[in-house]
Amino acid sequence: TDWMKKLVAISSDGASVMTGVNNGVVTKLRGDRCYVLGIHCMAHKLELAFSAGIRKNVMVRKVEDLLSGLYTLYHKSGVNRPSLKDHCRELHLKALMPTRIGGTRWLPHLFNALDQGECWLCPPLRGEGMLMYTMF
Repeated sequence: TDWMKKLVAISSDGASVMTGVNNGVVTKLRGDRCYVLGIHCMAHKLELAFSAGIRKNVMVRKVEDLLSGLYTLYHKSGVNRPSLKDHCRELHLKALMPTRIGGTRWLPHLFNALDQGECWLCPPLRGEGMLMYTMF
């Protein structure tokens, strides 16, 4: 087809299904055209490097475990979720549910969970903005 003749580069997340030497998408699209480049997306590469680096920090792993446990506790329970909302209402806090921290875009999930966690984990820090991020 016409687009295959014009193809010069393919950017991907670096997963083996995309970059595999024998059956990867890049290899199949490249075919016999050796000039077609396979490029590992810089945003994905940066996120992988960042997550590998901070996971060496014991405190980060503890915070991740805490956030993950809180998400599981409130997400999977029809009893705990309303209870959290009731307690927040009694304390005059905005009720925010813990969010998932894993996934394809790991960093946005983690930062979103920390933003929400600021309200119900550490109410005194609410006005400090980036204070919770200093642990990284």
